[in-house]
Amino acid sequence: YAAAEARVFCVYPRPLRKMTLALEGEAKAGSAATLRVRILDQSGARAPGRQIVRLTLTLPDGTTADESGRYTAERGEVRIPLRFARGDSSGTWLKPWKADAEELTSGLKKTLRFRLDR
Repeated sequence: YAAAEARVFCVYPRPLRKMTLALEGEAKAGSAATLRVRILDQSGARAPGRQIVRLTLTLPDGTTADESGRYTAERGEVRIPLRFARGDSSGTWLKPWKADAEELTSGLKKTLRFRLDR
C-alpha cells in the first residue's frame, strides 16, 4: 500500500453479479425524473446491506451534470433525482445524455443513454 491509500473489503452472502439502471418519470426539459440503480446478486435478488455507487451524468455537450457523485444504495437500490433545466439540450442519437454508474466494492458498471423529450 502507498501512503494515504485505502482498500475496502466487503463480505456479501452471495457474489454481486448485475447492475441495472432505469429512468423513471418524464425525461423532459424543464422537468424531473428519477434514475433507479439496482445491484443484484447471483440469485437475481437485490444485494443486502449498503453499497456505494459512483454516478457520472454527462450532458450531450460532454460536460458533467451536478447530480454526478457518490450515492449510498440501501439493500441494493438507490433512487437519484435528476432535474432538467428548460434550456437543456435534448441530445441526439449520436450525442445522447449518458448515465455511467459503478458499484465501488465489486466494480460492476452500467451505462444508460437517453434523450430528453421536448
